[in-house]
Amino acid sequence: MADVVTLPRRPFNDPDPFQEITFPNRLAAKRAIADWLMKPLAKLTPARLAGIDAILEATLVKETVMDQVKRLLQPTDGTGDAMQTEVMQHYGFAKDFKQAGYFEAEHHQAVSKEIKAAIQVGRIISLSGIVGCGKTKALQRLQQELINEKQVLVSRSFSIEKAHVNISTLTTAMFLDLVKDKDFKIPGDRERRDRTLRDVICSRRRPVVLIIDEAHDLHTQTLVQLKRLVELVEVSGGILSVVLAGHPKLKNELSRAAMEQIGSRTTRIQKASKAISKPTSNGCWRNAGNPRSN
Repeated sequence: MADVVTLPRRPFNDPDPFQEITFPNRLAAKRAIADWLMKPLAKLTPARLAGIDAILEATLVKETVMDQVKRLLQPTDGTGDAMQTEVMQHYGFAKDFKQAGYFEAEHHQAVSKEIKAAIQVGRIISLSGIVGCGKTKALQRLQQELINEKQVLVSRSFSIEKAHVNISTLTTAMFLDLVKDKDFKIPGDRERRDRTLRDVICSRRRPVVLIIDEAHDLHTQTLVQLKRLVELVEVSGGILSVVLAGHPKLKNELSRAAMEQIGSRTTRIQKASKAISKPTSNGCWRNAGNPRSN
């Protein structure tokens, strides 16, 4: 029978040796906060960053840190930003950024110019970028400029169920915007509907542009049908362009080999990277701001 040996017991010097209660350091705590926010802390306002630093200076206990950070960052007044008033007062802002107007940088002017040039020749224009980069605001500005300049007729799809939008929805939007006769009835037959829309566009004797926001949710078949509609109008002597705005998913979708038939007619603009994509002689795409990129 083996002898039973009693092992010596030694208590841990560290009350939390497995770091289950406290963060090991401030860097680890900030990483955990960034994971909870699902965005880098660098995107927070200076006032909020200072608040987080003050919390971590006082304690690294996980439960305490996260409770205080949530109280600091989560909305308390229903406006979506609990510290908005404090930040505005600190920096002397008189208006919210959304009410301050639209100010174009040189890049935005170049993008607007490129889109307008593509509209004049009957192109499909894709404007893609991450959430919050200003796609919707740019579209609103573009639409108003086109209306004021009176060189292009503008139609826009306002349907909020983008995942269910099809070519019928989009052609209805164009009929509603282009036909001023209140007694006009949209043909129910698909062939007659397409012919009538073609005739309406050609009769206006100006380029027509259809603007679609959140276009990354459109079905692939809808994109193909839009391309065919653009070609149908072109063959009949009219000009129809389509502006598609959406997340980077839209750019990726148009870059697939299966979408090659649309890509040859598409001008792609990357809103976030400040680069305009143009076709090269070998069929590849390059960024206008960087001649080395493909």
